Amino acid sequence: MSSSSDSEISRRAGTDDDFDETDIDSDDSVSNIDMNFNPYEYNGGTVTGIAGEDFVVIACDTRFSNEETVLLTEHSKLFQLLPMAVLGSTGCWADVLGFMGLVKERIQLYEQKHNKPMTTEALANMMMIAMYAKRFYPYLVLNILAGLDANGKGMLYTYDPVGFFETVPYTAAGVAGQMLMPILDNQVAFENTNIPPEQQPELTIKRAVSITKDAFRTASERDIFTGDWVQILIITKQGIEEDSMELRHD
Repeated sequence: MSSSSDSEISRRAGTDDDFDETDIDSDDSVSNIDMNFNPYEYNGGTVTGIAGEDFVVIACDTRFSNEETVLLTEHSKLFQLLPMAVLGSTGCWADVLGFMGLVKERIQLYEQKHNKPMTTEALANMMMIAMYAKRFYPYLVLNILAGLDANGKGMLYTYDPVGFFETVPYTAAGVAGQMLMPILDNQVAFENTNIPPEQQPELTIKRAVSITKDAFRTASERDIFTGDWVQILIITKQGIEEDSMELRHD
């Protein structure tokens, strides 16, 4: 009686030999879940700068977005750190704010320790050290520092996320940076033109501002993360003046 009962139970339940892995339905929705962790969110934005003999122009658009939607339409990306120095920063906004807090703190420490204001050159080097110290987990920011040196000459510094920087006559960074650089190459440096050097127009404040507006107008027509307004700051010995222009809102 017990023998027949055992065989009946085995027939109904199945044995180890009857087990087939293909009988288990695979759940593709579970196996394809992306488990990567990304601490950064890129919030768009574009920053440009043009340095002249006794001035420097730095500008940014005011659109603040993520990969899905526009969050703000009047969001400045320019920070005045010194009386004659402005930092344009774009990228992950959480990192922008964190880096900005660190820079402002070190400016205060410098002025208290040395009992004198920090120069634009010293600020440029301090930013490089602060960013390089975080090279293994870097700030996801693209910085452009604009200011005047001790002699009143326009200075422009461009940075990569790990702190490498160089002095340039003009530059662009951010989501539309690659679109704007050919315009600046052509209009500021007169690359790929047939204009003789003696006929090239002088780079004045008015012309630098005009080039900046044309560049941002072009970028807003082709890049959905650049738009709404362009904010322009003009740095001279007399101080900092502000200009703006409306861009596309869609």
